[in-house]
Amino acid sequence: MKKEYDLYLDWDSGTSAKAFTKIDKESLFRLNPHWIINSFESSEDSYIARITDHETERDSVLQGNITFDHTGLPCLAAQDTIWERITFGAKGGHLHAYVDYTEEPSAEEERRIVLWLRSIKEYVRLYTKTTLNTWVFRYIMNRIVLKMTPSQRKISLMLIRVTVLEMVAILLILVGWFFLFR
Repeated sequence: MKKEYDLYLDWDSGTSAKAFTKIDKESLFRLNPHWIINSFESSEDSYIARITDHETERDSVLQGNITFDHTGLPCLAAQDTIWERITFGAKGGHLHAYVDYTEEPSAEEERRIVLWLRSIKEYVRLYTKTTLNTWVFRYIMNRIVLKMTPSQRKISLMLIRVTVLEMVAILLILVGWFFLFR
């Protein structure tokens, strides 16, 4: 069974397709929000990833190959998973993902694949442009975020949110103090 997902990322086959060539193969798998990558080995176009599912804590080995078409878009193939192949392609000026499932996926299994595809889309977006903002976020993603487990990412995000709230509260107190007691 094959399903198509529009990733709603503007895509130019000439310049945008080069974005995937800059991305490490392992990073594509680390972008899955449900997997802990214990080890990743790759050769020319094949890979073996030892993963732990964050929710079920079940260990598994994912192996297959990654190939690129003539425009530079990847095709991920795997054995013994709910999906056999994930192919990326340009259609109507947008990036699309085509997922070949081995059988009809449950709503939860499809949701997990869609979340992974959204993560890949946002990561690829960082490589379609080169600005100071995208360079900083690429650096943070590659050096910090992708090396974390899913629970570490959630904790870090929570700490960042609390820190921002603390800064806003301190700023409000200082502004109030300055204007009320001056």
